[in-house]
Amino acid sequence: MDFFNKSTMPIVLALGFFDGAHLGHKEIFSLGKQMCTNGESFAVFTFNGTFFKNNLGNIFTLKEKQEIFKNNGASLIIKADWTQDFCNLTATEFLQILTKNHNIKGLVCGEDFTFGKNALGNVNTLIDFCNENNIKLKVAKIKNYNGKKISSSLIKEKLACGEVKSANI
Repeated sequence: MDFFNKSTMPIVLALGFFDGAHLGHKEIFSLGKQMCTNGESFAVFTFNGTFFKNNLGNIFTLKEKQEIFKNNGASLIIKADWTQDFCNLTATEFLQILTKNHNIKGLVCGEDFTFGKNALGNVNTLIDFCNENNIKLKVAKIKNYNGKKISSSLIKEKLACGEVKSANI
């Protein structure tokens, strides 16, 4: 489903780019499913396109990510095209559009989640917004591997160096 389309289905939504399904992502998915206690469906928000924060490309295509999300319990996938217009949305605009178009009962993300123009929105922004709008929020702690934060960027670096086995975290 497109981010800008409307849906009345009550959902708990995992927020992130989710290029992959590492241990940190799996923790977010698990928390999101646990939050579905009043008939909500678990949903995942992601992007279609290449995240241009780095030049390492994507680990998975959108189709592959959608399969991963479904295998991790998501019954709905909300996607946005990674465009300059979308990137220019402020954190507040993003949240307003999200909650106007979707029946958000809960949100879940990682503690390092940022969003909105210039990544000015963060977990504190979400805490304030959720408190003001009676939306449940869970924040997953960062997972580490050998002293480094597990992230899609770390996995991409390992893959670029041919370290396939250690990239599987």
